[in-house]
Amino acid sequence: MAQPGNIIARQRGTTYHAGINTCIGKDHTIHATVEGTVEFTYGKNDRKFINIVPVDEKKAAASA
Repeated sequence: MAQPGNIIARQRGTTYHAGINTCIGKDHTIHATVEGTVEFTYGKNDRKFINIVPVDEKKAAASA
């Protein structure tokens, strides 16, 4: 479970790219912007993205 402002990944260069609900710092560190669960996905050209799935969306998906 990630909290807003938590460091998700420290890296040299962009091995992982910032996805939904994340931001990237000047030193390529990826931070969470909302509370939720970390999710790794692949995009175009096999880019690896780190996303945060908010807690509210998780509860809504479980009840449906």
